[in-house]
Amino acid sequence: MSRMALYLLGPPRVELDGEEIHVPRRKAVALLAYLAVTSASHSCDTVAALLWSERDQSEARAGLRRVLTSLRKTLGATRLDADRETVCLDRDAEFWLDVTEFGAAFDSTTTTFYSAPADAALPPALLPDTTYYWFGDLDDD
Repeated sequence: MSRMALYLLGPPRVELDGEEIHVPRRKAVALLAYLAVTSASHSCDTVAALLWSERDQSEARAGLRRVLTSLRKTLGATRLDADRETVCLDRDAEFWLDVTEFGAAFDSTTTTFYSAPADAALPPALLPDTTYYWFGDLDDD
């Protein structure tokens, strides 16, 4: 199975095996981000209500079905585990998430090298690791 990478810091972007792919619906990107960041299985009713809060339950569930169909076509049928009741990312599928990397870089740097109040600015030692995930490689210019 191909490796998926999700970039959520900055404009959302999805890659499969290093190639950027177009996800045709904004709510599909939102669903993908929600499932990846939470790393959990969710009730279809909960997800539908979250993404289509302005709709009644049957319309929201129909919207969720359309988005799931779109994601399956774009990412491949095996990326999502969804049935009539729950939806999640396939737990066996390999994916990389910039938010997770950012958090890990932040946690390891602040735990090891820096101790300050929660409202303090980022320490200079943390900036090289974390700015990459937010802005990309700043040396490219």
